[in-house]
Amino acid sequence: MASSIRCHYLALLFPCFTLLMIEGANWAQLAGERAQNTATPYVPDQWHRDPSTSVRPMWSARWGHAVVVLNQSSPRSYLTEEENSARLIDANPVLVLLGGDDGLPRDTLNVTYASEMGIGSGKLRNDVWVGQLTSRSQSPWLVDDRYFVDGATYNPELIRSKMRWHEATPGRIAPATWTSGPKFSDPLTYDEWIACQDSIKDRLDYTAVLPDPSVCDDPPPFCYDDMSANGCHEQGVWKKDNMWSPRRGLAAAVVANDKIFIIGGQAREYARIEDSRLVGGLDGQNRIETVREHSTIREDLVLKNDIWSSGDGGVTWELVNPGCKDPQEDVLMQTEVWSRDISDTSLPKHVGSIGSKCYETSDCYGIAECKALGNTPEKVCVCPMFSPRMHHAVAVQHRFSVQDDGSVVSEDVIYVIGGFTSVKQSFCANRSCGPADGYRLAMDDAWMSSDGITWTQIKPAFSKNSSFRGRGSHTALVVHSYTNSNRNTTEVEEKDRLLIFGGETSHPQELSTTYLNDVWQVDLPKNPCCIPPKCTDNSKMQNKKCLPSSDWNVVTPDAEWSIRSGHTSVYEPPSPSNSFRHRVHLSGGKNAANVLSDVWTWDLADDHAWQCDFPSHTSSEKATSAHNAFLSTDSPLVDFEIFQLPTLDNDGILSNFTNH
Repeated sequence: MASSIRCHYLALLFPCFTLLMIEGANWAQLAGERAQNTATPYVPDQWHRDPSTSVRPMWSARWGHAVVVLNQSSPRSYLTEEENSARLIDANPVLVLLGGDDGLPRDTLNVTYASEMGIGSGKLRNDVWVGQLTSRSQSPWLVDDRYFVDGATYNPELIRSKMRWHEATPGRIAPATWTSGPKFSDPLTYDEWIACQDSIKDRLDYTAVLPDPSVCDDPPPFCYDDMSANGCHEQGVWKKDNMWSPRRGLAAAVVANDKIFIIGGQAREYARIEDSRLVGGLDGQNRIETVREHSTIREDLVLKNDIWSSGDGGVTWELVNPGCKDPQEDVLMQTEVWSRDISDTSLPKHVGSIGSKCYETSDCYGIAECKALGNTPEKVCVCPMFSPRMHHAVAVQHRFSVQDDGSVVSEDVIYVIGGFTSVKQSFCANRSCGPADGYRLAMDDAWMSSDGITWTQIKPAFSKNSSFRGRGSHTALVVHSYTNSNRNTTEVEEKDRLLIFGGETSHPQELSTTYLNDVWQVDLPKNPCCIPPKCTDNSKMQNKKCLPSSDWNVVTPDAEWSIRSGHTSVYEPPSPSNSFRHRVHLSGGKNAANVLSDVWTWDLADDHAWQCDFPSHTSSEKATSAHNAFLSTDSPLVDFEIFQLPTLDNDGILSNFTNH
C-alpha cells in the first residue's frame, strides 16, 4: 500500500513541471520508509534455528565464481524487435552460479551474517546452484526485520529476496587415493580421475595416467555398486562423475540449446610434481631425475584452459577440450627466450623450460604440440589455443544466415579475451625457470571458437601495433546495435560489436597494478563461419570472412565511471519496457581504494556519455540531504528536492503533507 501511494504521488507531480527526459532506470525513492537497499538472500527459518537439520538454502558467500542465464531467449538478429520482444516475454530465465572461492575473511563490519554462512571452512568450489526468476520481472521482495545484523544492531530496512535456489550439484572431486585394484591406496591425481573422457583418452594411450584405454569401456551396471568386483575398472566407473575441478577466476558461457561451457580458471587439484622440479643430484653435467614410480603427488593450485560442457543445467559434465599445461607460441617467444645475446642471430636461442621440453607430440599434455622454436633443434610443448589463465572475459555471438529457401543457418561463436596467465622470468642454464606458479602477466590476446575444440587467434599477444592493454578481471559483451550514421535521419547501420570494459593490468616488471575505465570495440561479421555444404567442420575456420576486424578501436579511454576491475556488465536488448532501445549496464567492482556498488547505463552511441543510475556509497556525491542516499548524482529527480515531500505513517498514509 505504501509503495502504491508513493508512486502515484510522484506521478501526479510530472504534469506540473518541465523536466529532462527521465528514463526508467533513474527512478529513485524520495520519501517514506527506505526500501532501496541491498537485497539479502532468502534463508528459511529452520536454517537459523538449527542448520544441521536443514538443507543449505543457497550458495555461500564467495568471489571468483561465474554466473550465466539459461532460457533467456537472447535476441536474434534475423527477427524484428517486436518478435524478439515476444520471445523475451515468454522466456523463463534461470540463473546458474558456478564455482568460486568462499574462503573470505570474517569481517563483521563489511559482511552481514546472512552472507557469512558457511565460510568458516572456505575453499575453492565446483558446486552449481540454480535460481529461478519470473518471466516478466524480478522475483518478489519483502522487507525483513529478522536475523540480519548491521554492525552491532538489527537492521529492519534490508530487503529480502524470495527467490529460491537449489543445488544442481554440490560438486565432485577425485578421491585422494585409488580405491581398489593394483594401485589400491596409492595417491590419485586429477588427470588420472578424468582420463576416460573422450576428448583426452586417445592422447593418453599406454601412459602412466591411462595404461590401457580399454578400461574406459562402459562398465557393467553392477560396477557402480562395487568397483572392486571382477571386470570393473575404476576409471571407467568414474567417467560419469567427472567434472571440472574446484576453481576460481573461471569463465562461463551459454550457447545454443542452453549448453553451458566452463572455460579455464585457477583450480585446486591433486597432481604429480613436475620432473623438472625433482632433482636428485648432479653427476658431472648430467641431471639426475627422480624415479616416476615414487609418489610425488600433492594438492596444488594450477592455471587451466580446459573446457567442459553441460546440457542439463550443470548436473553432469563432459570434457570438451583438455587444454594444455604449456603456454601458447607468442607468449613463449616473447617471455621465455634465452640467449647469451638476443640481438646476435648467430647465437643459439633456447625457448621454454625444462618441464616443456619434448621429442614428439605424445610427450605433451592435452592438445599441446611438440615444436621447434627459436633456432635450435630442441623442441618444446606449445599450446595451439590460449594459454592457461584466470579472470579472462568471455562473450558469445549468435551468427546467422538466411538461405534462399528461407531457412536459417545459425552458429554461436565464443570469444575469449585477455586474462591473467603465468610466465617464467628467470633462466637456469639455457632454460627458463623460476617459481612453480611463475609470475602473473595480464594478456591482451583474443581467441574465437564455434565448438570449444578448435580455436582461432584473432588478436596476437603483445602486438606493437595495438594500444589495447593486457588486462584481467574485465568484462566483455557482444551487442547487436543500431547506430545512426546521421542522427538527423532515420538511416541505421546494423552491426555486431564486441565491447570490452575496464579491468586491471599486471606485469612482472611493473611494481603496481593499474586499474582501467576504458571501453573498446571490435566489429564482428554476422555470417556463420560454416554454411553447409560449402564447408566442413575441418575447414570452417579457414574462412577468413568470418574473422572479426583486426582493428581494435577505443570508444573512450576514460569513461564516466571510475577505474575498476571485477565489475559486471549486462546487455539489455530492445523491448517494450525500454522503448526498443539498446543499453548496457555496468555495476560494482573494486579498485585500489574501494569496493564499488554503483550502477551505470550507456545507450551504445559512441558520442553519448554513460549515465549514473545509482551511486556507490564510496563515491563523492554531496550529502547535504537525506534524499541523496537514494538519488543518482545525474538523476533529473534531484529537481524534486526543492519540494517538501510527504512521509508515510505506520499505516502507510501520507502525513505532514504541505501543498506548495
